[in-house]
Amino acid sequence: MTSEIKMNRRTYLTGQAVAVAAATVAAPAVACTKGQSAKSAGRVYWNNATAADLERFVGDRFKVASEDGSAAVLRLVAVEPVPFGSDAPASLPRSEGVIAVFDSPDKAPIVAGGHQTRRVRHPVLGSADLFLGPVRKRNGDDVLEITLT
Repeated sequence: MTSEIKMNRRTYLTGQAVAVAAATVAAPAVACTKGQSAKSAGRVYWNNATAADLERFVGDRFKVASEDGSAAVLRLVAVEPVPFGSDAPASLPRSEGVIAVFDSPDKAPIVAGGHQTRRVRHPVLGSADLFLGPVRKRNGDDVLEITLT
């Protein structure tokens, strides 16, 4: 018995990001006072950032490890919130999904590598293994997207 399952690109990326986030992203230890969470202490990491949190990093540079061990530098150009539906699991680490869009003159090797998990580093957000991949724009150029759930 076979069944055909159809899914769009964002559904696929979201599923991949959930699996990667659950397996690899852990927030660094944060000293908080009693009753205060890392989020309320003003700490934002990959595993808890919302679109509003990431907006302040638009224009920042992020280092992304390539397969050959070299690092490309990408610039965050846009952040888009993805509201969760009422069927979203309560165990998700954030209140909404986030799509982070990157661009760079150094993106060619990453675009050629396609969608895959890569180590992404930022001085404030820290490091995480995130699912990153190219998305073709209408003008024929590519940008790179990370979907966080």
